Amino acid sequence: ANFCKAQLIYSLDDDKAYLANAEGKLSEAVTDSAKSYSYFKLYVLCKLITDTAKAKKYFDEAIILSTKHPFTNAASYYYKAHTLYSTFDFPKIEQTLMKGDSLLSTFHHKDAFEVRAYIWHAFATFQQMQANEKAAMDAFLNKAFPFAEKSGNLFLIGNVQKSIATVFMNADQRENAATYLDKAISNIKRAPADNPTRLETLTETYIYAAENYNYLHNYNSAKTNLDSAKSILSGSPTSNLNLPYYYAEGKYYDGLGRYTDAIKSFDKGIFLGKNNDRRVTFSMNRLKDGKLKSLYNNKSYGEAITLINELLKNPLAFEHDRQSLYQYIYKCYAATGKPREAFVWAEKYIELKDSLQKKEVETSIAELEKKY
Repeated sequence: ANFCKAQLIYSLDDDKAYLANAEGKLSEAVTDSAKSYSYFKLYVLCKLITDTAKAKKYFDEAIILSTKHPFTNAASYYYKAHTLYSTFDFPKIEQTLMKGDSLLSTFHHKDAFEVRAYIWHAFATFQQMQANEKAAMDAFLNKAFPFAEKSGNLFLIGNVQKSIATVFMNADQRENAATYLDKAISNIKRAPADNPTRLETLTETYIYAAENYNYLHNYNSAKTNLDSAKSILSGSPTSNLNLPYYYAEGKYYDGLGRYTDAIKSFDKGIFLGKNNDRRVTFSMNRLKDGKLKSLYNNKSYGEAITLINELLKNPLAFEHDRQSLYQYIYKCYAATGKPREAFVWAEKYIELKDSLQKKEVETSIAELEKKY
């Protein structure tokens, strides 16, 4: 499963306190450039808590003040790119980010390094969304990370390390991912608490680490990270971070062969997701997929078949997902002594597998032709 969950905003606590704190800091800003920079940060915060009216107000104020100062004018391009994220116009977003980076290259203070780290972090994330994992890794490692270190911002350093880990996870380089996740946790834990996304990011990183350790069959480390995430989440039982948490917990139990406990964990997550209004389709699909595997491992074939039929109705079931579901359903029918049904699904599975392989071959040929 790919870890780049585009634009999913996790929420834990009431961010209004952070907003009040940031608005307080604004009154301390004396110069126009300091005010402008504060307005930009308030804009991001208001977007985070989906107060669009306030976000627009702060963005407009920031832009007016930023034009008078070379630094805030250069920094403004990062925030201008931010306003384009929802359009998914990648060329325009990347162009705006790079304009900001080039204007900021003449400044050598911590704020400039911080904005450049954010620029390259955003740039790399958009590479991931376009499946350019190599370009993403290059931008995270050789641009975002060195700038984050120069900025001295521990949260930012940890956040970039977490992102580097996701590229390793996607490439199935689990040992490398574990190293970066451990470093990320240590930095985010030491970062100042007055950051509205610190706790969310820390919790998410614990969950990633737990999941990654499950893959490495290192269940002790997985449990340690699950416990750390749980201690934060216990105060927020309805947070959408509970969905990836229950997925990681389910996979942990599945790895230990405790299939009924695994199914219970997946069910808790699925139940929560039904009542969650934030975009949780990705998490829900993973939870159901996890549950299916545990049902199969538990030899609960009837329940597995019911779940597969439900999953096949999902309009978001891509061809690769369907291929896996066809494989499970024919194995379930074969295991329950229904060879006729098993044969029908096995045929569908083979047919889809062949057509996917044919597509892959055609794509590689097209890419080779483009290259030469």
